[in-house]
Amino acid sequence: MDREQMVRDARLCAQAASHNLRLLRKYPDKILPGEKVHVEGQLLQLIAFEKWERKNARRAGRTSLKQKLLKLIASILSRKEADAKC
Repeated sequence: MDREQMVRDARLCAQAASHNLRLLRKYPDKILPGEKVHVEGQLLQLIAFEKWERKNARRAGRTSLKQKLLKLIASILSRKEADAKC
């Protein structure tokens, strides 16, 4: 597995982990009482790894600051356009 594929997988796992963490906190009765802390810790660890990998990728020069800012601006503008249509 090459590095880029691993980074994509980490991002997908972090997105799923964020979703699962929200569900876990919203519906705590869906999991065994003794397992809640363990599962929540694993989900937080996945999210932290993805954040670390994103920061590490920028340091290594795989992602430039200009590209990061352009993606951020594009996401903000697309949200404003979506809000204006509603």
